[in-house]
Amino acid sequence: MKAHDRDEQILRACAKLVQGGECYKTITREQLATAVGCAEGLINHRFGTMERLRAELMHWAVRHRELSVIAQGLTHGCKIARRAPWHVINDARELI
Repeated sequence: MKAHDRDEQILRACAKLVQGGECYKTITREQLATAVGCAEGLINHRFGTMERLRAELMHWAVRHRELSVIAQGLTHGCKIARRAPWHVINDARELI
Protein backbone atom coordinates (compact mmCIF):
# COMPACT_ATOMS: atom_id res chain seq x y z
CA MET A 1 0.00 0.00 0.00
CA LYS A 2 1.30 3.47 -0.87
CA ALA A 3 2.21 5.82 1.98
CA HIS A 4 -0.54 8.30 1.11
CA ASP A 5 -3.15 5.52 1.11
CA ARG A 6 -1.89 4.21 4.46
CA ASP A 7 -2.05 7.71 5.96
CA GLU A 8 -5.63 8.04 4.69
CA GLN A 9 -6.51 4.69 6.25
CA ILE A 10 -5.05 5.74 9.59
CA LEU A 11 -6.82 9.11 9.58
CA ARG A 12 -10.15 7.50 8.65
CA ALA A 13 -9.76 5.03 11.50
CA CYS A 14 -8.96 7.86 13.89
CA ALA A 15 -12.07 9.76 12.75
CA LYS A 16 -14.19 6.64 13.30
CA LEU A 17 -12.87 6.37 16.85
CA VAL A 18 -13.91 9.98 17.44
CA GLN A 19 -17.32 9.35 15.89
CA GLY A 20 -17.63 6.36 18.20
CA GLY A 21 -17.20 8.53 21.28
CA GLU A 22 -13.45 8.78 21.80
CA CYS A 23 -11.87 12.19 22.34
CA TYR A 24 -9.42 13.07 19.58
CA LYS A 25 -7.05 14.47 22.22
CA THR A 26 -6.80 11.19 24.12
CA ILE A 27 -6.76 8.51 21.42
CA THR A 28 -3.71 6.33 21.91
CA ARG A 29 -1.39 4.72 19.39
CA GLU A 30 -2.54 1.36 20.70
CA GLN A 31 -6.24 2.14 20.06
CA LEU A 32 -5.45 3.46 16.62
CA ALA A 33 -3.19 0.55 15.66
CA THR A 34 -5.90 -1.89 16.75
CA ALA A 35 -8.52 -0.02 14.71
CA VAL A 36 -6.29 0.00 11.62
CA GLY A 37 -4.96 -3.51 12.13
CA CYS A 38 -1.31 -2.50 12.12
CA ALA A 39 1.60 -2.21 14.53
CA GLU A 40 1.94 0.87 16.73
CA GLY A 41 5.31 1.42 15.10
CA LEU A 42 3.60 2.21 11.80
CA ILE A 43 1.63 5.01 13.48
CA ASN A 44 4.93 6.37 14.84
CA HIS A 45 6.64 6.00 11.48
CA ARG A 46 3.92 7.76 9.50
CA PHE A 47 3.11 10.60 11.92
CA GLY A 48 5.87 10.80 14.51
CA THR A 49 4.19 12.37 17.51
CA MET A 50 0.56 12.12 18.53
CA GLU A 51 0.45 15.91 18.39
CA ARG A 52 1.34 15.78 14.70
CA LEU A 53 -1.21 13.03 14.12
CA ARG A 54 -3.92 15.15 15.80
CA ALA A 55 -3.00 18.12 13.59
CA GLU A 56 -3.12 15.95 10.47
CA LEU A 57 -6.45 14.53 11.63
CA MET A 58 -7.91 18.02 12.00
CA HIS A 59 -6.69 19.09 8.55
CA TRP A 60 -8.17 15.88 7.15
CA ALA A 61 -11.46 16.46 8.99
CA VAL A 62 -11.78 19.98 7.58
CA ARG A 63 -11.11 18.72 4.03
CA HIS A 64 -13.65 15.90 4.43
CA ARG A 65 -16.20 17.82 6.54
CA GLU A 66 -15.99 15.34 9.41
CA LEU A 67 -18.06 17.53 11.71
CA SER A 68 -17.73 15.44 14.88
CA VAL A 69 -13.94 15.72 14.73
CA ILE A 70 -14.10 19.46 13.97
CA ALA A 71 -16.58 19.98 16.82
CA GLN A 72 -14.14 18.40 19.26
CA GLY A 73 -11.35 20.54 17.86
CA LEU A 74 -13.42 23.67 18.41
CA THR A 75 -14.24 22.57 21.95
CA HIS A 76 -10.54 22.06 22.69
CA GLY A 77 -9.48 25.35 21.08
CA CYS A 78 -7.73 23.78 18.09
CA LYS A 79 -6.42 26.52 15.78
CA ILE A 80 -6.86 24.33 12.71
CA ALA A 81 -10.54 23.78 13.50
CA ARG A 82 -11.04 27.50 14.16
CA ARG A 83 -9.58 28.31 10.70
CA ALA A 84 -12.06 26.07 8.89
CA PRO A 85 -14.53 27.74 6.53
CA TRP A 86 -17.23 29.56 8.43
CA HIS A 87 -20.07 27.35 7.17
CA VAL A 88 -18.18 24.23 8.29
CA ILE A 89 -17.62 25.73 11.74
CA ASN A 90 -21.32 26.56 12.02
CA ASP A 91 -22.32 23.03 11.05
CA ALA A 92 -19.83 21.55 13.53
CA ARG A 93 -21.07 23.83 16.34
CA GLU A 94 -24.53 22.33 15.97
CA LEU A 95 -23.03 19.10 17.31
CA ILE A 96 -21.65 20.75 20.44
